[in-house]
Amino acid sequence: MGNYWQTPPKPEQAKPELPKKKIVFLAVDLELSGRTPELHSIVSAGFYLGRWHVDKSHEQLDKFRVDIDSKDAVFEPRCKAEFWDKHPDLLPELQKNARPRHEALTYISDWFDSVDKNFPREEYNLILVSDRPSVDIAFLNSELWRFANRTPIDYGPKNEYRSIFTDDALFLSRKPWPNPPVKHDHFPENDAEYNFHLACAAYGEKYK
Repeated sequence: MGNYWQTPPKPEQAKPELPKKKIVFLAVDLELSGRTPELHSIVSAGFYLGRWHVDKSHEQLDKFRVDIDSKDAVFEPRCKAEFWDKHPDLLPELQKNARPRHEALTYISDWFDSVDKNFPREEYNLILVSDRPSVDIAFLNSELWRFANRTPIDYGPKNEYRSIFTDDALFLSRKPWPNPPVKHDHFPENDAEYNFHLACAAYGEKYK
């Protein structure tokens, strides 16, 4: 009788073809007052824009943070207890130069307009990067729509869909974990850069 449970040999996988377009990663990281866009708010938004090259090198194109006035924000009790109360110096630091919400979201929307202009899809593959897109991308899309009348960032200027790269999920079972040259310190511009480096590591593995 044959062994029906025998695992067939795996076919050799062809080496993936190098990308035809230039790869640009746009990493997004947010600090929030809670987990529900209809009830809670963005406290700070960090962005890191960078190129990944086929020779496995990478370069920074932009990095910044926009802090948003959150004196009227509703803080979810769980979020406050599990995050903000454990980092008591973070919120005061993020509020030092905070902008009014409408001004902050308009600034972010204008920046995305400049990215769309400078990295046309005919030449570049712009890939969004987030370690929790179901939260961060959803929140950013919600507030950009409410305060800047902007369509979702995962759509390009011609309504083409943009890929969202959930970087750290690729390494959850991998040892050793990649070692980015920046700490994940809850300042969102640094956490966005951290995620950018994980995305570069993943692409380096894919095209090695």
